[in-house]
Amino acid sequence: MAVDAKRFLFRLTSYILVVTSGLHLVGHFAERPAPVDEAGQTLFDLMQTYHLDFHGIQRTMMDFLDGYSLSFATFAFFAGVLNLAILRFCAGNRPFLQTVIVLNILFSGLQLLIAVVYFIHPPMISFGLTLLGFSAAFLAPGEPEIA
Repeated sequence: MAVDAKRFLFRLTSYILVVTSGLHLVGHFAERPAPVDEAGQTLFDLMQTYHLDFHGIQRTMMDFLDGYSLSFATFAFFAGVLNLAILRFCAGNRPFLQTVIVLNILFSGLQLLIAVVYFIHPPMISFGLTLLGFSAAFLAPGEPEIA
């Protein structure tokens, strides 16, 4: 039985999202590098100790950074697992699967744009790979069918 390129690329790229989530969590829970100078130490201390009041809720900038980081990892994991579930359970609905691939292209492209503007190389590489993978799945011959 020949491997369907569209299905293979969609599955592989969905796993890349799941792996990205795991790597992001490793980075999130890893020890943060020490600031290299006094200004960096001051900024780091302020991020952890200076509380902002949002309508009676006190949060530090580090709370926001940690919350956004965990939210990103959770969302990437959810997107990858949801893709795999759709691939598994919606085999008979080929137009729906193609639509899901297009939505993943849009998601990956937007995430890549955000990463280029605001982040460092690892998220750029990750979302560049997912954009390429989902785009290749969209262009690949064949239908995303389940055997």
